[in-house]
Amino acid sequence: MAGEQGAALIEFAILAPVLLLLVFVTIDVGRVFRVQEQLKNAAWEAANYAQYYPWAQGSNGHCQAPNTMDWHAQQEGGHTDFVVTANPSASALATCPTANPEAANGAFAPFASGNNITVTVSAPNFKLLTTLAMNILPWLAPKASVTVKIQ
Repeated sequence: MAGEQGAALIEFAILAPVLLLLVFVTIDVGRVFRVQEQLKNAAWEAANYAQYYPWAQGSNGHCQAPNTMDWHAQQEGGHTDFVVTANPSASALATCPTANPEAANGAFAPFASGNNITVTVSAPNFKLLTTLAMNILPWLAPKASVTVKIQ
């Protein structure tokens, strides 16, 4: 009888870490899925704003919330730590107009009607419960991108 209890204890000691890892990986996959969906929604919201105001980016220091695509993404996603980047970038612009400027030339040329703008939203502060999983599967880092035509 005592030998069987000792064998059961050894079996449990061997299987417990594997079972715990399985539980935490399952929780992490669910968390990644939830954050990925939030990032997709935030990217769509930012891209929706960007198609009408492509220069209104957080990198353009002259644009202030709520008139930036960053603000719209963060409000939709519910996270102020979401990082929003756009291509083309508006970091070199000296103004933040509220109406579409003549984009035929100058600094606003990349934002001409008909051009594409790609908005990418990421969550750099997102951490997995199982750090081993992030080292083995780096693609688990959530990120979402949306490309739209500028109106």
